[in-house]
Amino acid sequence: MGNDLSLSEYREFLSRIKAADQGDERVIFAAMLASVIGKSFEETRKNLIFLSEKTPFFMSSSEKSRLLNMVFDFCEKKIPYQYLTGETNFYGREFFIDKNVLIPRNDTEIVVEKALSFLKKGDSVLDLCCGSGCIGITLAAESGAEVILVDFSLSALKTAEKNIEKFGLKSRCRTFFSDVMKEFPSGKYDLIVSNPPYVSKKEMKELSDYVLKEPSEALYGGEDGLDFYRVISEKCFSALSPKGRLLFECGACQARDVSHILEVNGFSNIGTAVDTAGIERIVWGCKV
Repeated sequence: MGNDLSLSEYREFLSRIKAADQGDERVIFAAMLASVIGKSFEETRKNLIFLSEKTPFFMSSSEKSRLLNMVFDFCEKKIPYQYLTGETNFYGREFFIDKNVLIPRNDTEIVVEKALSFLKKGDSVLDLCCGSGCIGITLAAESGAEVILVDFSLSALKTAEKNIEKFGLKSRCRTFFSDVMKEFPSGKYDLIVSNPPYVSKKEMKELSDYVLKEPSEALYGGEDGLDFYRVISEKCFSALSPKGRLLFECGACQARDVSHILEVNGFSNIGTAVDTAGIERIVWGCKV
């Protein structure tokens, strides 16, 4: 096996990655390769198009070694490729990602879309259980809102702060350390948005090895997965401005329960939206 990437090696890598069943093997491989060679994902995928038996993909020996290790860690150690590359795309931006935060999913972009429909420039937003900051930072960048990003993990907040700095949003985004299950940030907000831990005790036992590499505190939502929804819905009502909204992402089959939780806590105009698979997983309510 030489330093350069041959077509046969590329096909072998794709076969191994496909067996992991974690998404499009071509996308995953291109993301890892781009990280290794220090090029953009788009440029790397474009260059792979010209790969043939006569035209290998040129790499240094150290780059080839890093690529081999990365594929091994993904396929054998079951480490999500986003943790290996240190970044992932969300709403058209490349966010820093590490093992201290949940990996942003495409479905969460639907939460952003719905939130943006509620916001105008200068509105105040509270992003609870912010993790990497992908929701709050995107809302600040797209709407001009002022955003406070809250998490009870200092390591997660450090990652969020790196992303705030990367996208030049330090003037409109700031982080705040708080455990919302015990205390609630003060202030008045036009929108409170949260993608909280929502995996139930039973579901935790059924998660894949890859998902289990993500921080358990960002996954586990109590016996039925609804602990955070109950506490946030109860505590945040007084923190909302008149006609302010609370917007949640929730797990599959939880939308009806989350809607009920909002209703019993005084919210009105409760609505839901579906994710990319057509499942109701976005729920919101309004304070009137």
